[in-house]
Amino acid sequence: MYFNSFVDQETIGTMGQENGLIRCAPRELKLCAGKFNPISLEELLQKGWPKTEWILEGYIPQGGLVLFSGHPKSGKSTLASFLVTAITKGETIIGCQTHSVPILWLGLEERMQDIGNRFKNLGASRSLSN
Repeated sequence: MYFNSFVDQETIGTMGQENGLIRCAPRELKLCAGKFNPISLEELLQKGWPKTEWILEGYIPQGGLVLFSGHPKSGKSTLASFLVTAITKGETIIGCQTHSVPILWLGLEERMQDIGNRFKNLGASRSLSN
């Protein structure tokens, strides 16, 4: 699952294209040409970080990346489907407010009709990719 709102204004400046695949890295990334520049906890705490904008309050930050992992048939796709449906509608889920953003669903191990039927059954009413 890829939330395309994760590509924010801070990231857009460092986007490029290689071999037909889009790559991007946040400007804060300090790994450049094999050089590793760690910062101390003191420096980290002193930085003036902007307020976090949330797609799913407290769980999915805008500009972040979320990965579901688990055993086969443990409900990862089902959970993601519920989240995607709520997020595209801007609805509350698991007691948290969502903010509607476009979403690209990559169902690489599922049949298209199964994905479509699941979203119909969940009441998805608009394009997942806006």
